[in-house]
Amino acid sequence: MGLDVTATWRYYSAVKLEQLSANPNLAAPSGGTIANGGISNTDAFLSSYSYFDLSASVKLVDKVTLRLGCNNVLDKPPPIVGTTNLPLPVGNGNTFPGVYDALGRFLFAEVTAQF
Repeated sequence: MGLDVTATWRYYSAVKLEQLSANPNLAAPSGGTIANGGISNTDAFLSSYSYFDLSASVKLVDKVTLRLGCNNVLDKPPPIVGTTNLPLPVGNGNTFPGVYDALGRFLFAEVTAQF
């Protein structure tokens, strides 16, 4: 019986709202600065995020494998973004669920049988 254990670190670097970019193709038409009151401080910048995942796999019998795991072990909540700066369809529930773990810690189990 072999046991495989995997630890994963998912790192997302810090990001700045595209409307604050110096690139004229991304910047807001009104200038989009925080100083003019157009964008809140909480929406202008998202700090870096780290998620840690663990999983283990063990062969039960000749052709049956069991895998157990946990994503977002530390149950880190996603960053919250104001609805005015949350583009659809990528934003939902005041965050970006396609990038950040919107539901928190996630436990899973899998049984694989080969025939």
